[in-house]
Amino acid sequence: MSQGTAFKKTSRPTLWNGFYACIPGNSPIFHARADGSADIEWSPWRSDERLKSTMVADDGVNQMVEAINEAKSEKTGSRGGRFHINEYGQVLVPLAHSQDKYLVGELNGHPEFVDPRNGRHFSLAAPRSGKVGAAWDLPYVGMPFKFNAEGKVSRERTGDDIREQESPLRLDKSLAAKLTQLRPTGGRVVVNLHGVVLTKMDGDKPVFVGEIDPSKWFTKTN
Repeated sequence: MSQGTAFKKTSRPTLWNGFYACIPGNSPIFHARADGSADIEWSPWRSDERLKSTMVADDGVNQMVEAINEAKSEKTGSRGGRFHINEYGQVLVPLAHSQDKYLVGELNGHPEFVDPRNGRHFSLAAPRSGKVGAAWDLPYVGMPFKFNAEGKVSRERTGDDIREQESPLRLDKSLAAKLTQLRPTGGRVVVNLHGVVLTKMDGDKPVFVGEIDPSKWFTKTN
């Protein structure tokens, strides 16, 4: 059963100077459509099938998509296009043919999506089992980060011709232990809109790692 969502819109699209990154390649990302719907395109593990899972509409989702389309229309002259939701629920809108991104608001709650293979609904929240290394059979979507052999997470910030690595001020020992349990030499992870941490193993198989502790994570940018 859907828990529903709520959306808090910014007074106007705000130029985003915080962290923004996408997984390289043809990876899942959210799309807003000109008709007011939203979806995510993705491929199950070891499948060439490209699925489109529609986001189940409710008041929060509808308001979010309209804010995205308003920003796209204002800045580019047309509705529809990609958007991202970071681990704090902040909805970030990139512009085509531009390096600019805009914050349009924050989405709270658990949006649901429709699996086109069976019509069932799913969310991207942590699995009930919470088992480290459990297969993740849902879209592998989120902001990408790296971690080293000690489980220390980092990200690359760019701007004004500067590229630098940064890490949270406090080490999350619990998350670090889970990361190194799965990948002792380090690797890459993604963190989705619910703070769920995912990585890939054994031939790019997506697996669940855990969830971030906001008090031991990167500071939220407003």
